[in-house]
Amino acid sequence: MTHADAFRLLGLKPGASIAAIRQAHEELQAQWHADLHAASPEAAALAATQRAELSTALAVFAPPSADGDRPAAYAPRETPSQPYSPQQAAKHRIAPQVTAPSEWYEPGRGKRHSAGVRSMIIGVAIALVGALVTFGTHQLAAGTGGGGYLVAYGPMIGGALLFIWGLAQLGTERRR
Repeated sequence: MTHADAFRLLGLKPGASIAAIRQAHEELQAQWHADLHAASPEAAALAATQRAELSTALAVFAPPSADGDRPAAYAPRETPSQPYSPQQAAKHRIAPQVTAPSEWYEPGRGKRHSAGVRSMIIGVAIALVGALVTFGTHQLAAGTGGGGYLVAYGPMIGGALLFIWGLAQLGTERRR
């Protein structure tokens, strides 16, 4: 079937747009639908023939394809595509969004504060808590007109001892 025959069958003038061709095809397909012509076998056969001719006419306007059955976009390539080698695929992968914990720290960062320094810091903190408790209860007792107050010798002495022990540890670590 030629383009002129296809235009004549669709009832269009030569040079009509593809949208007009599709619209005319849909309208004629609906007009020759099998359900509308099922009353007699002759009418059903005529409708089937008309629908086949309409499909052929529409195929005349389809873009040329490489193998005739599929549109050109789906035709086989002249040269098949080669899969990536593992090395090429590795270059195109997306980098992980979260880094491993080992990359977060500088080398040796966890050893900046040795046991001696930590002991000294904890000792000072404990001694300060004891001193605050003693000072606070003394102020309360003085504000109420007398009476006894709590002297937190335990935390103060324990904190001081821990501080001294930390100093000793620090001294032995520096000698190594």
